[in-house]
Amino acid sequence: VAVDEFRMLADAVPAALPELLRIAAVGRSLGLHLVLATQRPQGSITTDIRANIATSVALRVQSAPDSRDVINADSAADIPADLPGRAYAGISGRPALLFQSLSTGMRSINSHCTVLELGEYLTAGPAPDTQASTAADTGTLSGICSAINEAAAAGNYPVPFRPVLQPLPTVLTASLLASAAHLHQEPGKLVLGIMDEPNLQRQRALAWHPRRDSHIAVLGISRAGTSDCLALLTGRHLEVLPARHLYVLDSDGSLSWLDSADQTGAYVGAQDPKRAARVLAYLASELLRRMAPAAGGPSGTVPPGITVMVTGWSRWCTAFRSGRGLTGEEDLTDLIRDGERADICVVITGDREVLSSRFFPLIPNRLYFPADASAETLLLWPRLPPMDRVPGRALVQGRIGTDEGLSAQLQVPEAAPK
Repeated sequence: VAVDEFRMLADAVPAALPELLRIAAVGRSLGLHLVLATQRPQGSITTDIRANIATSVALRVQSAPDSRDVINADSAADIPADLPGRAYAGISGRPALLFQSLSTGMRSINSHCTVLELGEYLTAGPAPDTQASTAADTGTLSGICSAINEAAAAGNYPVPFRPVLQPLPTVLTASLLASAAHLHQEPGKLVLGIMDEPNLQRQRALAWHPRRDSHIAVLGISRAGTSDCLALLTGRHLEVLPARHLYVLDSDGSLSWLDSADQTGAYVGAQDPKRAARVLAYLASELLRRMAPAAGGPSGTVPPGITVMVTGWSRWCTAFRSGRGLTGEEDLTDLIRDGERADICVVITGDREVLSSRFFPLIPNRLYFPADASAETLLLWPRLPPMDRVPGRALVQGRIGTDEGLSAQLQVPEAAPK
């Protein structure tokens, strides 16, 4: 177990120290060995850990106290600065030994090496100068790693267990998502990305099913990934659920391509708030019809599900409130409150107006996109876990995530149909 910058780990995650102590105390007998590296040794290694460390190595340090803290001598503070790799090793309390370590960041002036028999070497004359150059050889370390990997492959050694998963990618393409074979993708669900569960050290697909998971609120600004999220969701919707009907209230024009889709029952732009209110009123009446006793289609058939897409709720909210007799906000609240019972699902994007709405507590799934979010907006959001605030990164709460929320990276959507 190798730990670089141990002092930073001890300061940032003090709870890790007892686990390192266990490795130092009992790990050696089990084949586990601990390697700690730090630039500031004083006070970073506890007495308990030091008691179980047999070997200490000190390269050039800044002060005599730092040297004494590592090898119990001042020698490492006297190493010249022009001798990189020169170090002292203290083993089991014995006096420190001076040695020269291999440097993967330096290269020899004579990079070509020749293998000679002893007799040839003795009769070849003076050996050429092989002083080290200060120029860095960036390929040395990668060459060593490649040689180790080739040797491991040739020996058929098993792949080591990885206790920590790789972090979420900053950009998730369709091919990268498709290659994630470890993700469990349930048939019939709309797979949107990859979700990280660090406490369980696993990653799973971020997937949503309109009928079972119900409504979604997508919160954040457009460049944070909300528009891409909705484009991805609608594209998956048309592909995976072709029999489900779509009704689109598109205030920003990002879903204009849905106007000609076969599954689209109605498409309304921001320039026609009265028609948008009529569409919501129709859906509210359809909700009541489906909730009525013995509701159903001809011969008792189950009516197709309905998904309502609403982009830029702030603009619709302003239009409905300023227009005389427009009941769009009330009808949308009815759809969100009772729509799950009638297989009517709402997907809505926005920011503060969604958070402050009456229907927001009724939405079971929420995606928060923090990239470029203002400090005032973040105060209204739940506490975010440590996460990279890049476009497409979201905190997922609700049925498709957890109550506390999980970090997820959504796939970059493909080009919308023309």
